[in-house]
Amino acid sequence: MRRKYIKGRRCVACSKLKPLSCFKTFARKIGEAARPPVCSACEPTVGTPTAEQWRDRLRKRGLVLPPEQAERKREYERERAKRPDQKARKKEWADAHPEYGEEYGKRWRAANPDAVHGYNRAYRAQQAAAEGSHTAEEVAQMYRDQDGLCAYCEAELEGVFHVEHMVPLSRSGDDGWWNIALACPPCNLGKGRRTAEEFVNA
Repeated sequence: MRRKYIKGRRCVACSKLKPLSCFKTFARKIGEAARPPVCSACEPTVGTPTAEQWRDRLRKRGLVLPPEQAERKREYERERAKRPDQKARKKEWADAHPEYGEEYGKRWRAANPDAVHGYNRAYRAQQAAAEGSHTAEEVAQMYRDQDGLCAYCEAELEGVFHVEHMVPLSRSGDDGWWNIALACPPCNLGKGRRTAEEFVNA
């Protein structure tokens, strides 16, 4: 069995990648959201916010919409997509631009696999009502921070990796950069619905 190893986590206060020994572990009830990681050096200054307190801070900074506003936006988009004029305009545009039809979509997906994976991750996070988000630039920075190694077994990723959630979306984990790590496919698939700590200590 391969040795499991996590290089560290990124503190949400100072944005530095630090070893797990710099972070406290909190017991959580079933269904309770994970607390964002704050290192021991930053804790005396900013404290250790709960998941709700952290999300409130993100909302004040405009990074996360308030729940009521987010729900109104989703409802508006759903209703807008159903409007007859929207459907007619989409059909009219598709008829006028056949070169951008299904074949174009297949070619684009084949040429841009990273973007497709990013869209799929964002869709799963939206379906799970997860807070936060991450960008391709943050994933690239994380790849450099991990020296191109798997976060769990230190295997060489060689550009082939899964962007995995240390606290799974199915267990109320966030989709922000503070809750993701890059892992080789065997480690990510073997981890399943366990948290990073549970997987490492198994």
